[in-house]
Amino acid sequence: ILAVHGGAGIILRDNLSTKLESQYRSALIEALNAGYSVLTDTKNKKNEHCDDNSSASIAVDAAEAAVRSLEDCPLFNAGKGSVFGNDGKIRMDASIMACYLDLPTVQSEERGHARNSTTKPISPHQITRQRKYPPMPHPRAGSVAGVNNVQNPISLARAVMERSPHVMLVGKGAEEFGRTLPRDAGVDFQPDEYFWTERRWNQLVNVREEEAKQQQNNSVSATGAPKKMMVQLDH
Repeated sequence: ILAVHGGAGIILRDNLSTKLESQYRSALIEALNAGYSVLTDTKNKKNEHCDDNSSASIAVDAAEAAVRSLEDCPLFNAGKGSVFGNDGKIRMDASIMACYLDLPTVQSEERGHARNSTTKPISPHQITRQRKYPPMPHPRAGSVAGVNNVQNPISLARAVMERSPHVMLVGKGAEEFGRTLPRDAGVDFQPDEYFWTERRWNQLVNVREEEAKQQQNNSVSATGAPKKMMVQLDH
């Protein structure tokens, strides 16, 4: 099963035209197809010796592909369509999780045993019996926060999970780590202009205007004419 969603933000129906809704649905289908194509292509090439960890890696490939599609679309608050902070800068977050299986372990157990009634019993440490334990799930995760200019933060988060001992990297540290990665990690950097979208910028302008009005109202309320006060003095 592969599922995608366009984020947790609220778009009021009054602000959603038929054309814009169609664009959102098309972009979601495109992201779904990007991930599903990874699953189907791999399934066609999959041989009978593919283990559970290979399947987990394929699932991560599919999830990454789907999210990269969302990040490349200016409609969603991710990658190219990210919102501006109040200072006019774009900072992005991403996280990814996977559950791999540890290889089965073999543990030796010592047992006492006698060869026959006429010989001295063998010491327990001289005979071992092999017991095979089932594979255990091994969850892994990687994330980045507050990164700038990273075209696909989800790929950087995956690199944190698979190519570092960390679970999260933040800001400049995450960016510096990304610049050390080989090309096959899929972590590319873009200039500020790549992430600028008129829709997101207008949202920031509107927020700033609302904040300015609120501050002005608060200022008028604080500096208004004082109320009359009566003080009684006892002589």
